[in-house]
Amino acid sequence: MNLHFCCPTCGADLRVDPLVASMVSCPGCGEPIRVPRKPHPVEATELSQLLSRLARVRARLGLLLLRFSLMFGSVAALFFSIRVMIKLVLDRNPDIAEPAWMPAVIVLLASAWCIFSGFGCWLRFRGYRKMRAAAALVGVEGWASAAMWGSLFAMIGTVAMWPALVGRPYLELRAEGLATVMFGLATGLVGLLLEFSVLAVLHRFLWESAGWQAANRTGQYAVTCVFSTVAALASFIAGGLGIIAIAGGVAAQRAPNDPLPEIAVEYRLVGLAVLACVIACVGWCRWRYGQLLRSTGEALAKSQPEPQAVPQPEET
Repeated sequence: MNLHFCCPTCGADLRVDPLVASMVSCPGCGEPIRVPRKPHPVEATELSQLLSRLARVRARLGLLLLRFSLMFGSVAALFFSIRVMIKLVLDRNPDIAEPAWMPAVIVLLASAWCIFSGFGCWLRFRGYRKMRAAAALVGVEGWASAAMWGSLFAMIGTVAMWPALVGRPYLELRAEGLATVMFGLATGLVGLLLEFSVLAVLHRFLWESAGWQAANRTGQYAVTCVFSTVAALASFIAGGLGIIAIAGGVAAQRAPNDPLPEIAVEYRLVGLAVLACVIACVGWCRWRYGQLLRSTGEALAKSQPEPQAVPQPEET
């Protein structure tokens, strides 16, 4: 029985009968390789043959649903950004009177954000569910299930954000309502963390369909997420330091509810700059994720080549 393993030098897929030869030369790089005695838990289980056509089709459909969820998430982010900009312009600004129709617009924007974001979570749930069959064949079903439940938790966090978007301060809520909102936000954060489990699924799909070089894209995307998160947090810190530097000692000399007209323009400019930086970081991260989903779908769509058969020594 042929043993399936990878060349440690060039990564080529090889098939060798361990009962016939203990040392072979890789047809890709020519390096001598010692044939392993038993299959490697990752390289040598011949999982590529287990990815049937039906499993690949369902996985590609799941990836397509994930890409659609990015579109709905982008629309939701647009509504969220508009709501934040309205808050920056009208919040405690004595020079601009709030129109009578503004509360209705704010409620409409908050509701639209919840609807589009919640529908995106539901699409991700369906996408992860369709990917579970292929994930089970390659040994990462647990990661797909974690991402699936994480999308449901993220939906709960989306609903919990609604009071903040309509302008209802959390501290004005009753104790039961505040506890519910805090629980929803914590659940949504846990859900977002669980959804990162899909990277393990995408890594395995790429490894089995296109090789380890393509699978490295998941690691590159993880680095992108880390850098974008750090950049967003740095923008918040820089914005806070900018507000402190602009306000100086004025904030300490005023009444708690009095506006600061002398720094109102600078305050709003800093807020818009922070918002623009966060939008850029999130947009960059989502774009890279879309590219990763597309490349994974393309890899699953291609017919998978058989491992290279290493020439066996002729019997004498």
